[in-house]
Amino acid sequence: MQAQLAVDTSDQQVATTPASEVAAATYQAFRVGSVWCYTGFDEATELVDPLETTWLPNTPTWFKGLAHLNGYVVPVVDWASDVGAQNPNGNPQKPLFHLLFGRQQQRIAIGVHTLPFTVTTASLPQPLVPSDAHALPIVLANTVDAVLPWNQMRHTAQGSSALGSGDELPQVLHHLSGVLLAEWFSRSVGA
Repeated sequence: MQAQLAVDTSDQQVATTPASEVAAATYQAFRVGSVWCYTGFDEATELVDPLETTWLPNTPTWFKGLAHLNGYVVPVVDWASDVGAQNPNGNPQKPLFHLLFGRQQQRIAIGVHTLPFTVTTASLPQPLVPSDAHALPIVLANTVDAVLPWNQMRHTAQGSSALGSGDELPQVLHHLSGVLLAEWFSRSVGA
């Protein structure tokens, strides 16, 4: 085993990284109906094609039922009719994918209407204020806890294609919290 050599940098210039890049955070962004959301890579764990579900009687319209995925039963939520995802003919738009939160038997799948894409920002998320919460559809208000301004973000090429599909640019991205989603779901279906 060799010892590391000490290097004298007293007369050398050391390159510094701008503070904005040191604190940059990366998230994944997506659209649920007409609402643009983001979440951490550790919160949303998997993206799958729309799951086939088994409907359960006496459940809310946004609860599409249960799906079988990789040996586990997964509840599936589709907020499309509640958050303004309409086709030109006025019918609710079906989700393009299901985004899964949680792991193994603790998972829940939500319908998303764009392919998730990576966004990077040096801004800190801002807490959700009452005016932000009132502007959200009721089904999302209990699962969102912060916002990020869109104009302070960089996004990947997938973001350009998602935004180029006729959607207007979002003003903010809403943080869809996996923890709040799980709590909201157990309260809503368990009641």
